[in-house]
Amino acid sequence: MTSRHPSVSTLLSFVLQCVILLPIVGCDSTSLCPPTLPVVSADASLSSHAIQMLSHMPPNSDDRCLGICVVLEAMLDGEPGGDSRNCDDFARQIYHDALRGCQVQYPRDVIINGQLWAVESPESLERLSTAITDAYKHDCAVLLMSQLGNERLWKASTSFVMSIRELDHILDQDPDHVDAFCCVGIRRFPDGTLKESHHVVLIQKGPDGIKRVYDPNDPGRPFVCHLEDEDTRVSIEWTCKSPRTGSDTRQVYNIVHKDVFLSKLRLALENSE
Repeated sequence: MTSRHPSVSTLLSFVLQCVILLPIVGCDSTSLCPPTLPVVSADASLSSHAIQMLSHMPPNSDDRCLGICVVLEAMLDGEPGGDSRNCDDFARQIYHDALRGCQVQYPRDVIINGQLWAVESPESLERLSTAITDAYKHDCAVLLMSQLGNERLWKASTSFVMSIRELDHILDQDPDHVDAFCCVGIRRFPDGTLKESHHVVLIQKGPDGIKRVYDPNDPGRPFVCHLEDEDTRVSIEWTCKSPRTGSDTRQVYNIVHKDVFLSKLRLALENSE
């Protein structure tokens, strides 16, 4: 009898942002919703702190999208608290607090190789996101050592936001209406090639109700997105550049709220001990 779950090696690729095997609601092999979606400017209602943090989003490399979005979202919702901290120690705190849904107190500066850097600087965000990603990959590898951990991680990764209304509620509850979401879907390249994809992005809702995506694959600017309610999932689509080819790609995803995914990841880790 064939298991409905992928093999351990396949799921490890999934959680490290490689190929996954899920049907994508609202997508087929010939079209991905609207053909063109415009680039928009940052929402003027965002605070100067939020605009600065989002403009400093590090570019994705080595599958660091989760670490990038977790650190930015933590800094957006966190509170200042102290002068300086070791950068790697602070990264561990961010990840630990994110697993538990806790607010972060962030220092004014972090120490990297004996040198002080402003915590919101590109250099600090680069180092923080790398350390968080390393911790996340380690935890996933621990879970994948057992079939039960495999199944729990799979369930966490597919706990989709069910509707636009639910997405609105999540974003309305956030102080700056920006939150991180894990994305499961398909990326389409200009030559028509389709690639199944797992990704993490920030989504922001403006006072006008418009949703903007901040994508580590094409950082520094927001992208307007198209949303559709389909069955028991919401689908989201936008167009941005591929970090590997530099060409515009169109992607359509189903999304999982970062807090839901990390909470289930934490419970799976605690139950594996």
